[in-house]
Amino acid sequence: MIKAIIFDLGGVLVRLDKERCIEAFRERVGFDRVTEFLDTSHQRGPFGDLEAGRISEAQFYEACLPYCRPGTTGEDIRRCFGDLQDPFTPEVLALLESLRRQYRLYILTNNSSVTMARTYENAGKARLDLNATFRRIYISQELKLLKPDPAIFAHVIRDIGLPPQEMLYVDDSLRNVEAARNAGLQALHYEPGTDLGATLAPALAGKV
Repeated sequence: MIKAIIFDLGGVLVRLDKERCIEAFRERVGFDRVTEFLDTSHQRGPFGDLEAGRISEAQFYEACLPYCRPGTTGEDIRRCFGDLQDPFTPEVLALLESLRRQYRLYILTNNSSVTMARTYENAGKARLDLNATFRRIYISQELKLLKPDPAIFAHVIRDIGLPPQEMLYVDDSLRNVEAARNAGLQALHYEPGTDLGATLAPALAGKV
C-alpha cells in the first residue's frame, strides 16, 4: 500500500521549456554558448556543478559571467535560468490538493537555489504553499548528490522512514526511474504533457 509519493519537479509537476530558456540567455545577456551546458535532466559545466553542490550560487554566477555581455548581473542570469520553468497548472494544483489528503508528499529534484527561486515565485502566484503541501523538498544542491546516484535515493528512503515499497517515485527520466527501482522504491515514468493523475492512478490503486 502506497503511503508516500515522491515527485520529480521539472518535467513532472512543472513543464520545462528549454528553448525559451536558451533564447532568454542569448537575447538578454548574450550567453550564446549556453546550449553547451543547459539540459532539462542532466546539466553540464557550471550548471551541473551548481546542481551537484560543488560550487555556490555566487561561484555559479562568476563562472557564467565571462560568457555574457558586459554589464550582466547575477540577477540577470537567475532570471534567464528561471525561464526554464512554466507556471503550475490548475490541473496539477488540484491533483496535489487531492493527494495531500491521503498521502505524504515529497519532492526530489536535481535543482539549485537559482531555479528554486523561480519555483517559489510561481508557487506564490498560484497560491500554492510548497512547504505545507510537501513534507520535505530534497534538492540535489543541498544534498550534494545528483540523481540517478543510488546514494540520493538511499538518503531519501532513510529520511522519510517508510519501507521503500510503501513509497512511489515519479520522474520523467527513465534513468532516474530505473535507479529508484533499484533502490527498492516503486517508481513510475511520467511522459511530460500527459495526464499526471492518470499516470498515478493504477499504482495508487495497487494495480501496478
